Amino acid sequence: MKQIYKHVLILSLLFFSAHAFGQDYLFSEKDEVTAFIKEKKSQYAEEKPNDSTIFITFHNYDDLNNLRSSKYLTFRKIDNIFYCIVDQLVIGYESSQYLHNLEYLHHQDYKMTNDVNEYGFNIYQKILNTGEESITVYASVSKVDRDNDKSEDIIVCAYYLDPAQLKMKK
Repeated sequence: MKQIYKHVLILSLLFFSAHAFGQDYLFSEKDEVTAFIKEKKSQYAEEKPNDSTIFITFHNYDDLNNLRSSKYLTFRKIDNIFYCIVDQLVIGYESSQYLHNLEYLHHQDYKMTNDVNEYGFNIYQKILNTGEESITVYASVSKVDRDNDKSEDIIVCAYYLDPAQLKMKK
């Protein structure tokens, strides 16, 4: 029982610190996220491939109903509660936005690793000390050519708690 309380305490501390790092939903409980999405009157899709994982996708639109961004969240079941372990934002490409996101990682003390993600962009990490344990958050910012016209179309900003979720280029 002590282990469960310790685990919940650590996740609670991480949840409150998540907004300091810029991830909107990382560490959040699934029910809180879906309640927030519903409150914003946004539509979302939920997929449950197995009993321990849930994927949620939703889109943000501007006042003219143009797509601004898309969110892809992965939740993992821990102590019978689903917590967000991957927070991925996909936005339209602008070089200033790409540089802003890289600068943001630098200002949040993320350190570049020697690994690259599936698109060939650097993976960063930040170690959060919660007292008894430390947890590593991984991040990447990628420019992606979605329609293969040899020009970047989107930026993918991703934060991971589980390194197994990272797709790395070999």
